[in-house]
Amino acid sequence: MAHKSSHRVHSATHMKRIVASPNDLAPRPRVLYVTRKGTMDFTNEDGSEELNVLVFANTQLRFQPMKITRIRGAIIYGMYG
Repeated sequence: MAHKSSHRVHSATHMKRIVASPNDLAPRPRVLYVTRKGTMDFTNEDGSEELNVLVFANTQLRFQPMKITRIRGAIIYGMYG
C-alpha cells in the first residue's frame, strides 16, 4: 500500500505564503497552515494584538486575523478557496 502524503491539502486548495506586514491581509485567508514551528504577532478584527503566539508545524489555524505583523521562525501559508 502506498504511503499517503500529508501534503495532499495543497492540491485541493489554493495556498499562498504569508509574509509579515503592517497592512491588512487582502484577501483574508480562510485558514492559516503552518509548515514550520515558530511564533507570530497578529492583529484581530477588533484591533487587539496578540504577540509571540507559538505555532506548530503541520497545523491549521482556523481563524482570520486582520494582519500578521511579525513571523519568527515559522512558515505560514494562507489557504484560499
